[in-house]
Amino acid sequence: MELLNHDEPLFCPVWLQTQLWVLLSDEDLSSLARKIWNKFGFYLQPETVSLAHEKSDVNMFHYLRSANFSIFDLTVKAVASAIEMF
Repeated sequence: MELLNHDEPLFCPVWLQTQLWVLLSDEDLSSLARKIWNKFGFYLQPETVSLAHEKSDVNMFHYLRSANFSIFDLTVKAVASAIEMF
């Protein structure tokens, strides 16, 4: 909610963009994530699905290695939609 109330431009590093992109696949949080995504005009950067940037950017490959099945499941959905875009 704090991000929605933020009125200045927002810097979006790959790790934040990745988290928001994954949350777009969540049933409960997708509407909030979509509002934030649209408000700041984010776009999906190729680094979010780059294996070479996994450790430095904490991108989707980082979350695909999660032992938490819910996080893994959401990330698989997010990666699938990212692949469709690219």
